[in-house]
Amino acid sequence: MRFAFALFLLLTCFSSFVQPLCLSHERLALLQVKDSFTISQHASRDPSSYPKVASWTAEDGNNSDCCSWDGVQCDRDTGHVIALDLTSSWLSGDFDSNSSLFELSQLESLSLADNHFNDSQIPSRLSHLSRLVHLNLSFSAFKGQIPSEFSQLSRLVSLDLSDAYLNSTVPRFLTNLSSLVTLCLRHCYLYGQFPKFVFRFPNLQHLDLAWNMNLSGSLPEFHFGSSIQKLFLYTTGFSGIIPSSIGNLNSLKVLVLSNSTFGGSLPSSLGKLTGLTILDLSRNNFTGSIPSFLQNLTLLAYLSLSDNEFSGQIPVWLGNLTQLTFLSLAHNKLHGLVPRSFSRLVNLEALQLGYNELNGTLEFDMFLDLKYLSKLQLSGNKLSVLTETDNANATLSKFEILQLGSCNLSIFPNFLRYQEKLEMIDLSGNQIYGQIPKWVLNTSTESLLQLNFSSNSLTGFDQDRPVILPWVRLASLDLSHNMLKGSMPIPPSSVVLYDLSHNELNGEISPLFLCNIGLPRLLNLANNLLTGTLPKCFEKQSNSLSLLILANNYFHGTIPRFGTNGSELVAVDLSYNQFEGPLPQSLANCTKLEILNLGNNKLDDGFPSWLGTLPELRILLLRQNHLHGIIEEPISKFDFPKLHVIDLSHNSFSGSLPSHYFKQWNAMARANVGNSSYLRVDSLLFSRVDGALMVFYMYGMNLANRGMDMAYGQIQEVFVALDFSGNRFEGDIPDCIGILQGILVLNLSNNMLTGGIPISMGSMTRLESLDLSENRLTGEIPPQLVELTFLAFFNVSHNNLTGLIPRGKQFNTFENTSFIGNLGLCGDPLSKKCGNSESPAPTSLSSEEQDSGSLFDFNWMTILFGYLGGLAVGIAIENIVEAEYGLSGMALWLSKLKLRGWRRRRA
Repeated sequence: MRFAFALFLLLTCFSSFVQPLCLSHERLALLQVKDSFTISQHASRDPSSYPKVASWTAEDGNNSDCCSWDGVQCDRDTGHVIALDLTSSWLSGDFDSNSSLFELSQLESLSLADNHFNDSQIPSRLSHLSRLVHLNLSFSAFKGQIPSEFSQLSRLVSLDLSDAYLNSTVPRFLTNLSSLVTLCLRHCYLYGQFPKFVFRFPNLQHLDLAWNMNLSGSLPEFHFGSSIQKLFLYTTGFSGIIPSSIGNLNSLKVLVLSNSTFGGSLPSSLGKLTGLTILDLSRNNFTGSIPSFLQNLTLLAYLSLSDNEFSGQIPVWLGNLTQLTFLSLAHNKLHGLVPRSFSRLVNLEALQLGYNELNGTLEFDMFLDLKYLSKLQLSGNKLSVLTETDNANATLSKFEILQLGSCNLSIFPNFLRYQEKLEMIDLSGNQIYGQIPKWVLNTSTESLLQLNFSSNSLTGFDQDRPVILPWVRLASLDLSHNMLKGSMPIPPSSVVLYDLSHNELNGEISPLFLCNIGLPRLLNLANNLLTGTLPKCFEKQSNSLSLLILANNYFHGTIPRFGTNGSELVAVDLSYNQFEGPLPQSLANCTKLEILNLGNNKLDDGFPSWLGTLPELRILLLRQNHLHGIIEEPISKFDFPKLHVIDLSHNSFSGSLPSHYFKQWNAMARANVGNSSYLRVDSLLFSRVDGALMVFYMYGMNLANRGMDMAYGQIQEVFVALDFSGNRFEGDIPDCIGILQGILVLNLSNNMLTGGIPISMGSMTRLESLDLSENRLTGEIPPQLVELTFLAFFNVSHNNLTGLIPRGKQFNTFENTSFIGNLGLCGDPLSKKCGNSESPAPTSLSSEEQDSGSLFDFNWMTILFGYLGGLAVGIAIENIVEAEYGLSGMALWLSKLKLRGWRRRRA
């Protein structure tokens, strides 16, 4: 009896430790979930991902129990599936709104993150899983609004919909989810006002709204005892000040408000947040000096105040924040010395001080002693950095990013020869003269991604030609604005950006570069002495180009047939060369083309109306060629839909002005004054696990506006200009020209136009420069032009105009040079008075005089469109690492360089 009782107890205890098998209907449901998708490695971003469901099997055997399947967790008592984690499982396909997944009624945790569900709607039937506590649908290509049925998931503690294309406002029914501890809505295309009640959820610890650029809002008044620990609001439309009540968030560890429009001074209550480990306030409008109360935040590992309006000196006490691994003060208005106290930041890995007004002498030894420092930015200040050192650490290979631009260097720093891990090196804007030493070509040959030696006085490479660059991973090479002579160095095939502009390179482009290695995506060889024709292989190799700039050289022959096999071209500038023949009609295949500058060549063709099919073309510059003929009616009413700058000046076009085009150039008629965006071309330099490096080329130009030559480093979308001067256009200026109400600059001078100045020009209210000189215009100057209150330059000289010159507003500012050569005009500012005195009859210029091409206003016109000789380009390179701001994610790095535009060297 005693033995039987003991056996009963043993069996009872053993059975309590045996987990029941999964329920058969749930096993079947899971298998149906597996079968509803295809397995594709490209469906998941995580490089360590794998297909979890691949091991799920319907066959009986050791793996038949679904509770043992990868990603599946069951209740120990009932066998019900309570957790399903299919994160990064390579699942691809449409998500069925009637999926068998919804049969798992006891699910408490569900993650489908990092898969690809083909923009499926977020399934409303998820609300049937009423026991859900954790739901993660992030980065899985879901779209559509958050279903209102989600309001029934009142048990939810964490909800992550990041990267779902919600495209909506934040729904009010979120009030029902007041148990949330974690809410992540990053990059969901949310817009409108963010409801402040979310900040007040009693248990909320983690709120992530980053990368919703159209989501507006402000920080609320925070009550004492709030449980918020992590707050991510970067790259949003949030604005306003940081309220002093921020100090009530005594549990806060991470505060990231970067790339928004917060401003004002920092509240002293920030100094109470002594638990902060990450504070990122970069890219806002904060002002004042760096406040001393930040020294209370002794646990800070990450501090970024870059891209604000902070002024004053860098405080010495920053050296007391010894837990810092990342410190960025770049792009402010800080001045004075770099504190020696930085030598105490023994854990520092990355330091950015660039683009301030720092000055004085700085010994580089201080940085060599920081053994973990691998990323250093000092570029863009007024520092004099002393790099010659006998420091024992100078021979250590430690730097990955080193930016010493504009640091008054006169030689290549010797410690560079020991750096074998460099990924980015910037020595631009110094006074380094002579040849690039041989040892530079042996440095970091396996790791270097970006090299910038621009704006020095370098003459070449200290080795035999041809120079074949050894950096096998190099993505960006900038040697512009030097004195390089001889032939071009040959880059590796990895190069994306290749800029040798503003040098003295001569000869032909090496066939090895053009035909064998392949072209980079961004190629700038402007302002050199290069010659020859572009070989046939250029046509094929150019398909990958986004930006091609060969302006101000001596290339000749015909222009290659770009775009024969498709094209990525966004901008082409071949101006100021000796190209001849017709324009290649293959350009019509370059459907991404935004800027085309073929000015100042010897091209012989008619007006390229076939370019009108290009949907993105914004700037068309064909000045000073041998173009001729009548501009015929448009091929379709949708031609040139985005054109807002056109220059056909100094050609031989004839006939009437193209009134049909005027009527349909909508981009010139409807300038969006509120649009402050700039024309640019973006290109990915490289990407890897910890982030990506993008290059942004900003278009610029020189423009004579308001009577003076102005340099614009960037061109806003709202800039509109039309120059048809120096041709043989005849007939009246059509009344429909007044439709083009977005125009800022209009030049029709030096033609054979007759008739009166259209009254409709009075409606072109954005005009700043108007030149109608050197024509045969008659009649009076319309008094309606007085209403052009932005008009700063006005020239109607050398026509046959008569009558009283209008007065008032801007017309009171114009001098007599604007009106001379019109014998019938009278009144101020001319000396000839109106009245009873006899006025000599106006005389017409002879045809010969009209055709002779008078230079009266060519100088102004040349200045006005002098930029057309070459597009000025600025470049900003920015590391856009999507770091999670954890201590292991300190890869976030900002690198900014500038390439000046090229100027016209010869006529």
